Amino acid sequence: MAEPQSNTQKLTVQQAVELYNAARNQLQATQQQLATLNSYLQEVVNAVTAAQELESVPGKEPVLFSLGSGVFAKALPQSSEKLLINLGYNVYQSVTLQELQAKMETRKKELLESIAEMQVQHQALLRDIQELEHVLRSVPKNKPNALHDTSTTPSVS
Repeated sequence: MAEPQSNTQKLTVQQAVELYNAARNQLQATQQQLATLNSYLQEVVNAVTAAQELESVPGKEPVLFSLGSGVFAKALPQSSEKLLINLGYNVYQSVTLQELQAKMETRKKELLESIAEMQVQHQALLRDIQELEHVLRSVPKNKPNALHDTSTTPSVS
């Protein structure tokens, strides 16, 4: 009968440090991704708010339209009945305010789901980093190449 294999691993200090550094890099990447997703979410909210405000513009009153980079143009909206949304690659679709709101609500839900997933990954990385810090602190000062049993050391992928 074959003996069961143990999942216990022995890591060198160098391997533990490499895992720690990889986890820190991944943590930084998830923070950047979370910031980007939150920015996209704010854009969605702002787009719906602006479209709703456009509908309430009385008559032929000029409004400011953002051209990007802090540049605005005063213009008279011809109609708030049809709005254009960018589908990508300079392809636009004409939609009503209600269609826009429905599309943006769907996009908002997708972004919130992505943010929740990223937050779970972020928390897991924080736990891994804390465990690796604990392992690295346990290295005896007089034996820098020796680590204790690291069967609970996280594997950062």
